[in-house]
Amino acid sequence: MKSVVLKHGCPSQLITDNASYYVHGNFPKLCNVLGIKLSPVTAYHPQANGIAESKVKALKSLVRSLVKQNYSDWDEFLQYTIFSFNTSFNNTIGCSPFFVNHGYEANMPGKIPMALTNQQLNTNIVTDTNQYCQDLFKKISESHILVQNNLKAIANSRTNILDIPQYFNRNDEVFLFSPVPSSNIPKSFQEFWKGPYKITQVISPVCYRIQNLADPENTEVVYASRLKRKF
Repeated sequence: MKSVVLKHGCPSQLITDNASYYVHGNFPKLCNVLGIKLSPVTAYHPQANGIAESKVKALKSLVRSLVKQNYSDWDEFLQYTIFSFNTSFNNTIGCSPFFVNHGYEANMPGKIPMALTNQQLNTNIVTDTNQYCQDLFKKISESHILVQNNLKAIANSRTNILDIPQYFNRNDEVFLFSPVPSSNIPKSFQEFWKGPYKITQVISPVCYRIQNLADPENTEVVYASRLKRKF
């Protein structure tokens, strides 16, 4: 709330993993109150949030290069790392994340960048406040369209959903693969296929919402690779 909503405004949609603190408890209730659509990715399928996972990996690499041997103070470098990451050109979106969020590039620390910025401001003086706001809105809108088009193009290049066959249909009964072992059952007797479940919604050819037949209140969204038909 303090770090995101009060600084940047309320997001319309939030994509998270399936950690318990995201999908249960007070967090989903807060999102509901704020009007945020909570969209957890399918469990045991990190590829569903691959772009975010790759950026986290890049941030970890930057932090690792800064802390060197003293790993206890890594959190002191985190904000500097995020700023460096946000002000760098991103091939995926076609500009820097800072520009997408603000409509202009960051004024970087240092005498030369600040001098260049001051010179640019002196030669491009905007006297009309409304004109400045309109220009800023236009730049932000254009950057958002650019980002959306680039993300869509990259997604289409990686996976064309039209080429994926539909594995299951609505109302099909299936079993769900759950790789979490039970501590009360010996490993040799573990049963990793749970169910049966019923498919209640075909979200996409590879993503389904299923309902536990033994507990109809228990529903979840899963990837097709974790399902098999009930024979």
